[in-house]
Formats: sequence, structure tokens, C-alpha cells
Amino acid sequence: MQKVVDEQGLSPRGTILLSPALHKLNDYAQSICNDNGKIWVFWKNDIDCVLLRSDDQHMTCEFRHVECAELFIIFFIYAKCRYNLRAPLWNTLRHRSTTTSLWCTVGDFNVVTTLEEKLG
Repeated sequence: MQKVVDEQGLSPRGTILLSPALHKLNDYAQSICNDNGKIWVFWKNDIDCVLLRSDDQHMTCEFRHVECAELFIIFFIYAKCRYNLRAPLWNTLRHRSTTTSLWCTVGDFNVVTTLEEKLG
């Protein structure tokens, strides 16, 4: 993915549609990214997506397949490395966890339990 981005000269900022060339290359119909451009979400035409919330650590999107009435929510995460900077993210997830909708989280939580786990 990074190689394609560099070759295309893309620099997404804000919740905008990304390059049509990137869509065609990867067979995606639509896309959005968060304000700092670190989280990108792509989907095809048979999926409806509504951005519910976005900040520098996550994007919350509501999805529905065109052949299914049930909605589901996905939290796309790219958490800060420092514990104290992750606190707002955890508060958001804690608040949203009370929803009755189907939901899940995916992404990089930047959490390690021991120094031996940390690479790089």
C-alpha cells in the first residue's frame, strides 16, 4: 500500500475521497480518511458507509450491505503510543460499547505488555 501511495504522489488530508487511480488499482468504489491521513477506509459499491465520528486516533463508520438490512459499526484504530494520549480513545470506545448494534474494532492499538514485545 505505501509503495502505491508514494508512486501516485498522494497526500490525503481530511475526510476526503482518495485518488480515483488508487480506487481502480484496488477495485474499490469509495474511500475516506481521517483528518491526519493516518487511517484510510475503502469499500465497494455493495456496501453503504456512513462516517459517524473521526479524530486523530480513530474513525467510526456504520456499514450496511445492500442485501442486508442490519447495520454494523466498525472502529478503525490507530492509537497513540503514550498511554495518557490513548485515554480519549478508550473513553470513546467505552461509551460506544453500550450500543445495541453489532460492532467491532480493528487496527493498531500500540499496546505492549512487556518491553520484550516491543520491536522498532
